[in-house]
Amino acid sequence: MTIPTEFIIPPAIFLKFKYLDTRFFTIFTWNPNTTPAHQKEYTNLYNNALAIYKQTNQITFTDANTRKTINFMLKQMLISQYLSNINFTTYTSFIIYKTIYYAKEFLQIQNEDEQTPKAIRTTINNALQEKLIPLPPDPNQIPQHIQDILPFTLPITQRSYTRATVNALRKIFKFDKLTDNYFAKLPTLPDRYQELLPEFKLIS
Repeated sequence: MTIPTEFIIPPAIFLKFKYLDTRFFTIFTWNPNTTPAHQKEYTNLYNNALAIYKQTNQITFTDANTRKTINFMLKQMLISQYLSNINFTTYTSFIIYKTIYYAKEFLQIQNEDEQTPKAIRTTINNALQEKLIPLPPDPNQIPQHIQDILPFTLPITQRSYTRATVNALRKIFKFDKLTDNYFAKLPTLPDRYQELLPEFKLIS
């Protein structure tokens, strides 16, 4: 989990980030009658940053490069604040990758080489694995609050439940495969079919 920050991202900008909206800047407009809410919020933040810069440096005018730098620093601040307030432990590796990729595109960062996306995925998977804890040898040792969120009760009574149970357990625990303790012991079959059901005992 990342460390939450005290900065509150304006609501319209937050929603753009939450839904990974790639049209953040493309729908900016100079028409005051159709200006989207997130553009108004962004413009206010930019104007405030620019005003503070001018006041701090006791200047009236700024050149294009300075304004471009302030704009980029604002973008960096906003996306970093958003990422810092995400509880990544609730995200799958795929969603984490999509979120990081969105941040990269938002900042217009180019891939250094073709292996960069693969390296990002590997780093994400390694980080998630490090957060996992060893699976207890006995399912009775799993805390009840974790057992309550599993799709099926433990031990597993039907083999068809195995895949769903394993997928759920892998979100919290690390293990290669489930031990026999995770499967319910089925009763031994009798030697004669007449003993399977009481009514069969009448058949000689």
